[in-house]
Amino acid sequence: MSDIIQPITIAMIQDFPLFEGLSQEEADLIAQSSIKRTIPAKTVFIEQGTNSETAFFILEGSVNIFRIDENGNEVSISVLGKGDIVGEMALIDHSPRSAYAKTLSTVETLVLSSDSFRNILKNYPDISIRLLASLSKRIRDSDQRLEDFVTKSLKTRSWNALKTLEIYFPDGEIALSHEELATIVGATRARITEVLNELEKENKVSLSHRKIILL
Repeated sequence: MSDIIQPITIAMIQDFPLFEGLSQEEADLIAQSSIKRTIPAKTVFIEQGTNSETAFFILEGSVNIFRIDENGNEVSISVLGKGDIVGEMALIDHSPRSAYAKTLSTVETLVLSSDSFRNILKNYPDISIRLLASLSKRIRDSDQRLEDFVTKSLKTRSWNALKTLEIYFPDGEIALSHEELATIVGATRARITEVLNELEKENKVSLSHRKIILL
């Protein structure tokens, strides 16, 4: 994984939702155990089946969590962004990674080792409770995503996905190809192109090379 390692400050720790309310001394202890990394867009930084050594706390940007089906196709599970954690479940149950993680945009992260992460959960019970709440929300979101796939039209699913993705890209310019969006929504590239052209005719989006802008 090609990335840029940068200094980390106490403010970065205190601004992260999971660590909200920590004192400067407590935040400093976590900062000393963390590394700040900038991961370029379109980078796979977690691979399914590999050993679990680190957790990634997203400060900025967006990440697609996906698996590979029996035909070699990417199947998107969820899109995570600012305030979310990637890779923490495998650290908790000591299992191999259950999915791939790929940056959709440039991502700023705090990285904690498995030992540091477990020590934080042991020493700060409130953080453990917040983590459980975060995991519960992710499960509910996954259930909703499955329900939407079954009950809602591709156009509706695509529009909802675009509204979510817009939050994670600077200036609302979603820098994804039609094929990448198709993977996230669960459709073919051709069908996504048809939907995007319909949305453009309705003046809901503006399309350019590898960019989708909501109007």
